[in-house]
Amino acid sequence: MNTLEKIREYFKDQHNYAAQITRKEFAEIVEQAKAEAREIITEGWQGKDKIDISKVGTDWIIKEHRKEKHSKEIAQQTHIIPEVNVANLWIMIKDRTPNVGNKTTSRDLASDIILKHRLKIGVSEMWGGENRHKYYFPLLYYCLKILEKTGHIKYGARGDVTRLR
Repeated sequence: MNTLEKIREYFKDQHNYAAQITRKEFAEIVEQAKAEAREIITEGWQGKDKIDISKVGTDWIIKEHRKEKHSKEIAQQTHIIPEVNVANLWIMIKDRTPNVGNKTTSRDLASDIILKHRLKIGVSEMWGGENRHKYYFPLLYYCLKILEKTGHIKYGARGDVTRLR
């Protein structure tokens, strides 16, 4: 009997008020199921996309490397981010986080960007469709990655931005 069948059997027995397994045994089965779930392997890159960041003159150059899921081919895209975009975002971060160690979120920064640039979109719209390419990446995401690389901030996976300088 596999782990999932054991769990189903436990709940079936609980429903019939004739459980044949103790809570401790059930907890062990659940832990075993969690361990087995972690072993699931998915196709694809198996890691983060590689991003190279460099500065040329007053522009930042972002090179992204992405692996195609089916062909396994690694494609490269280059983006040029003006230094002024990074400077504007850094000012917004300093305004929102007056002290080193203070935190803000990328959503709060997105609202600041929308106000500064007088964009006719909402905060949630910035993450989707055409706006993602037009506003989100050049004005927010890539600028956050640059500020993270230069040691100004720590950028968390869930959008947390912590000021380090």
